[in-house]
Amino acid sequence: MPTGNDTTRFPSGVTNSADPAPFGNHVETKPFSYYEYRNDFFQYTATDWVVTETAAGTTQTIVAAGEGGQFAITNVSAGATDASSIQLSSDGGTTAGTQFLWESGKDAVIAARFKTSSAAANTNGLLVGLAIADTTPVASLPLNGIFFYKASAAASLIASVRKAGTSTSVTLGDVVADTFVDAVLYYTAIDGTWRAYLNNTFVGSFSTASVSPVVAMTPTIGFLNASAVAHVLTVDYIYCAKRR
Repeated sequence: MPTGNDTTRFPSGVTNSADPAPFGNHVETKPFSYYEYRNDFFQYTATDWVVTETAAGTTQTIVAAGEGGQFAITNVSAGATDASSIQLSSDGGTTAGTQFLWESGKDAVIAARFKTSSAAANTNGLLVGLAIADTTPVASLPLNGIFFYKASAAASLIASVRKAGTSTSVTLGDVVADTFVDAVLYYTAIDGTWRAYLNNTFVGSFSTASVSPVVAMTPTIGFLNASAVAHVLTVDYIYCAKRR
């Protein structure tokens, strides 16, 4: 039967397991090769996160008309230093569930798609990715993390790996107001290299594994006003994974 897709078919299955390993006859790839967190934001439950905000008017909501699921932080009180952040919780909103741990011998990836309502310097700052427990992830960067951020005083988006307060980074380019970007940081253990991508285009890399954090982290989204008008950060998805 003709179809519109030029596909390669493996009706007997595909596996990445050796024979006679336990999954050697499994007709799909071996499950749980990675541990991963993915959120496409079809829903948001506040108690799944540790929520920190400095202004009563700040909201964290699902965008009602956001195609494919979108999450928004809105700093609506127009305060010049209003801030809001969420970190994935392990216990119903009290404690950040720091369960991601980078290891030099394991591949890892952090990816996200997001946009901000204002992109110029001195309008707002943002951070999306992995970080240690931190209630001010944009105003002062987490001591340890793997994330994308825009400083409130700058227009550029940075892909950063941060260990004990020291960052190793790649500048991805200037943010454009109200325009989604796809950002990826990928670590390959075979050569100890972090590679940064923006909108599916390779931007830069660094190869010193010793700069990577060796403490546990959690998915984190943060937003900070730098001007006295309302600002919105919209996140389409966040994805974090590490080879077991």
